[in-house]
Amino acid sequence: MGDGTVSGADFLVGRQLTPDEKIELGQIEQSAAGPLSRRARIILNWAAGAEAAEIARRVDLTERTVKHWLNEFKKRRMEIFPSRPEPVEAPTIDELCQRFYVDMAHARHVGTLAAELFDLTQLLHGLDERYRDVIYTGGLLHNIAYAGGRAKHHTRGRDILIENPIAGMDETTRKLIAVATVFHRKKWRNERFEKEAVYQSLSEEERYAAGWLAALIRVADGLDYSQSQTTAIGPCRVTGGNVIITVAGPYVDFDSARADDKADMWRSISGTSIFIRPASGMLSLENDGLAAGQESFVLSDTPGVLTDDVMSEVGRKILHFHFERMLKNERGTREGVDIEALHDMRVATRRMRVALRMFGDYFERDIYKRLQGGLKSAGKALGNPRDLDVFMEKTQQYLATLPVERAAELDIVQEHWKTQRDTAQEDLIAYLVSDVYRLFVDEMAEFVSIPGLGSADLELARFKPVHARHVAPGLIYAAYQGVRAYETEVPCASLETLHQLRLTAKQLRYTIEFFKEILGDEANDVTGTVVELQDHLGALNDAVVAQELLRKYMRQEAKRVRKEQQWSVNSVETPRIGGVVTYLEYREQEILNLMDTFPPVWEKVISQEIHQKLALSISIL
Repeated sequence: MGDGTVSGADFLVGRQLTPDEKIELGQIEQSAAGPLSRRARIILNWAAGAEAAEIARRVDLTERTVKHWLNEFKKRRMEIFPSRPEPVEAPTIDELCQRFYVDMAHARHVGTLAAELFDLTQLLHGLDERYRDVIYTGGLLHNIAYAGGRAKHHTRGRDILIENPIAGMDETTRKLIAVATVFHRKKWRNERFEKEAVYQSLSEEERYAAGWLAALIRVADGLDYSQSQTTAIGPCRVTGGNVIITVAGPYVDFDSARADDKADMWRSISGTSIFIRPASGMLSLENDGLAAGQESFVLSDTPGVLTDDVMSEVGRKILHFHFERMLKNERGTREGVDIEALHDMRVATRRMRVALRMFGDYFERDIYKRLQGGLKSAGKALGNPRDLDVFMEKTQQYLATLPVERAAELDIVQEHWKTQRDTAQEDLIAYLVSDVYRLFVDEMAEFVSIPGLGSADLELARFKPVHARHVAPGLIYAAYQGVRAYETEVPCASLETLHQLRLTAKQLRYTIEFFKEILGDEANDVTGTVVELQDHLGALNDAVVAQELLRKYMRQEAKRVRKEQQWSVNSVETPRIGGVVTYLEYREQEILNLMDTFPPVWEKVISQEIHQKLALSISIL
């Protein structure tokens, strides 16, 4: 626009500040009166990549006012400040971190871990002690641009460090840290060395140091991927060219897996292997002789819901509780050895999806939608192999009831399902190591760890209930009413109706469980009765799904045989469905039995006794 107005795409470009402007703006922000300080913050946030709406929230001004000062700055630059202080000396590291809103808890932890890794692996990299302080500082500054948004914060961080002189730091050290910052993120490829101008400007010796510093900071950053500052480095052994690092802490499974992923740069530049393993029975390599530790993934016993919690914090606590369980089972799910890890991880994501729907109105809409999309993708990826696990497990139970001479009658069809299961597992692993999944986990970890982040309940209309003790009774009764609504349908309900009832019963169960800590003891009896209903209908649903899979196999097999006969006139092959028909009849009879035994299970759920216990459990709120 000819008048210099900042709008649309123009707002997204031209955000560069000169080093002198950055220093002056930082001084004004720290020392000027309120209006001028906020004006400086507007420009600094804008230069860091923040949008006008977000800046307005940070400085407690309207978006219109923010855009006004951005327009003025574009036209007049520093002249928008009527009385500016003289240029100040270069900021210290602490001042630079304050200026760019660095998360110091994460920064210090990454710096400390990086320095420890530097010491533990010194025999390999051979860097002298002066680099120890450099790597700690690199850990402090690796996320310097993160407050301006996750996208490209590694490249923006490099630019900040190159453009801003730092008190007491020479230019070469600043370049080393800038290289570590730009290399700490994204999958590693050696071509990045050639494309990075700051790295190419270093001497050969400095490039060697920069590569090792970046590789170590990548691993250290991965070890605090949970943003919990709880993962600690234990014993380390360098043996036969391999480096084995043990780590411990409540989020160790999650953090060690991410650090192992981010060790790709280490492996590339060193030509040696590095293994980051939890201090548990999973560490040992063949003949390495390293004793297993005793530390394991520690889970919270309860979400910690309180009666006075606002609903957004209730939702956050519940999501955090089940997120822990999802992370705990990620490694086992990827390895695919124990099917219970997959089951538990899927259960955790299901509960998170229900919780997110239940508490969604109390979160900001954009956050809700991103997390909802992530959970939906996770549920789909976990669901396919898990459904086949259930089906194959039930098939084995059926085969165990047959005489020995019939034990092999489903071998062919089982091989067919095993192939499908292997494919589903491959798809699941591809998802769990994808950037899409990591971004979802990153966002969820941040969301559940920061009270107040994305909360919308405190902005709701006055006198609207937002505390757990006020909202929980209505939610629980609404969920129970949803189950009771099936009373007129149950006597002659179709399988589809009973499937919907199962989902509605699950909603009731989860709602009671979410608030269990603040309800009376009678809630346990209600939940137990609902679980009986859910299990009965779950077995019915499993039988129906198995029936559909068996019929699908029979159709596919018949189609295969017809195709064979089409190409071979002399073909007399018949469909390989031997025991499948018998098994199908078995599952159909199971459906009839479950339908026949359903009424007494249902009567307990809608009984006066359960109604009274539900009321008593809520009455203490």
